[in-house]
Amino acid sequence: MKKIEKIVIKREIDEDCDVSYYGSFDTKPWSELAIEHELNNSITFNYFNPENCENEKQARENYERVISLDNGVWGMIGIRAEAMIMISLDGGEIWKFDTISSGGLWGIEDDDKEERLIEIETEELNEVKKYLMELGFTKKEVEEAEVVEDY
Repeated sequence: MKKIEKIVIKREIDEDCDVSYYGSFDTKPWSELAIEHELNNSITFNYFNPENCENEKQARENYERVISLDNGVWGMIGIRAEAMIMISLDGGEIWKFDTISSGGLWGIEDDDKEERLIEIETEELNEVKKYLMELGFTKKEVEEAEVVEDY
């Protein structure tokens, strides 16, 4: 005997985010687009070396974006879906609770357009629904499962 208790959509802080596509800080400039950095916050390197830039304006935008991340103006998140399921081997007397999770997508800028975040949530939800059907839940059980947001 098995049941789907609910499916939870989660947006979680990405504690180990990688923003190197904007650039990185170092003690030396790597190119003519490097920006000298004042040592007045948590970043202790003298230069910001931008990535994926063709001009000074783009380099400055990348620098300001990374500084605003460091100042907490925006952050990185991960989105995943978790299905809370219940399994009983004795006809419903004793239940074992378990969680089935989508793979999740991490490294998402939390100030991205809400439509994009919802699109990612839908992809993660569809993934966990496929797992539930592989585990033997019917399409009807999966489609009728309560879906809640936890963020």
